[in-house]
Amino acid sequence: MIQLCNNDTCTGCSACYNKCPRHAISMTENTEGFLNPIIDYNLCVNCNLCTSVCPQLNSVNLSYPQKTFIGWINDGNIRRDSASGGAFSVLALYVLRKGGIVFGAKMDDDLVVRHCFIDNESYLYTLRDSKYVQSNMSDVLRTAKRFLEEGREVLFTGTSCQIGGLVKYLGKDYDNLITVDLLCHGVPSPKVFKDYIRWLEEYKGFSKITRIKFRDKAISNESPNCLIEGMGHKGEKITIIESRIYNKWIQAFLGNNIIRPACYNCKYVSPNRVSDYTIADWFGWDSRKYWEGREAQKGVSAIFCNTAKACSIIPSLNMVLHEVRVEHGIKNKNEFFHKCLRPTSREQFWTDYSSLSFNEVVVKYFQTSRLPLYIIYNSIHKHSIYTKLIVLFLRYLHKVKLKLKNR
Repeated sequence: MIQLCNNDTCTGCSACYNKCPRHAISMTENTEGFLNPIIDYNLCVNCNLCTSVCPQLNSVNLSYPQKTFIGWINDGNIRRDSASGGAFSVLALYVLRKGGIVFGAKMDDDLVVRHCFIDNESYLYTLRDSKYVQSNMSDVLRTAKRFLEEGREVLFTGTSCQIGGLVKYLGKDYDNLITVDLLCHGVPSPKVFKDYIRWLEEYKGFSKITRIKFRDKAISNESPNCLIEGMGHKGEKITIIESRIYNKWIQAFLGNNIIRPACYNCKYVSPNRVSDYTIADWFGWDSRKYWEGREAQKGVSAIFCNTAKACSIIPSLNMVLHEVRVEHGIKNKNEFFHKCLRPTSREQFWTDYSSLSFNEVVVKYFQTSRLPLYIIYNSIHKHSIYTKLIVLFLRYLHKVKLKLKNR
């Protein structure tokens, strides 16, 4: 009998679901709200295609970055609406203007995050910005393969585990495919996010929330705020702007209790990458080193070119770019080295989640005071080399503390 990943190891990439020729696999929500594959053994013919494409059960080819650039898109409006410097949008426009297809995560009108595709740059805004919720992959891997087989240029973006699923599902290289992974802290539960939306509507006076932007740069990119918009019970428009460190969802996200279990042992935490490109933020002293004035506060992206294909496209991108040493770029990003830490409170959190009201969970767990000290310090201090060193030291102390508690 075929056995797929269990709840602790599955990343929800949906490669097995997309690959099954008998449609014997369904992606089913577990008790924590994450999608896991379930096999209908009445339909299964034991072909093992599902296990052959699972990136958790099989090795994935990884590549060390060949070049690293930092910079931003020349279009100021797109840069302002992007999470950092607009690197994703630049790559997407490059593909769309060649008649290609772009895949990414979109937050629907019902505030559910799903992977989808666009073929027109007028819809590009829907795929921008950080979502901080795991996206539903559905059948996008099949769709991407169909476009690739038709000869269309395809840009596929996602977390590294989602790209790993795509690569294993396809089973071969495509010259017309460009993959981009986003440096990732971990993916939070869609179920908890849905409950958070209901809580916001109840406790903040909304009849319906219509938009959430977790990294609004209207004031500063170095300290982006959370923007929440919706309608009140009398039809009035309500707008809430919160500092990220005080936003309850960001507190839950950084507290790590709602992160997918596989993230605590992520196989992609390494300078060796699964995609053509890895993109991330570039904050603080390094960006000021290369550009004067307020440019750094408008958003700067880091672009790691992991393949020859990625390097060859760079000259065609409409960006202000500065090349930095690969080793310097890698050392600047903690996500290359540090996995998301599993909190000692996680089991108790989910026990409480099933028995307490959501507001009681918010009061007990979603508080700044419950965040590790290194996260709080990093959020309230201006980014500098000194901040980075102190944060690394505080993170080390936090890791030691967790190990002592788990003895």
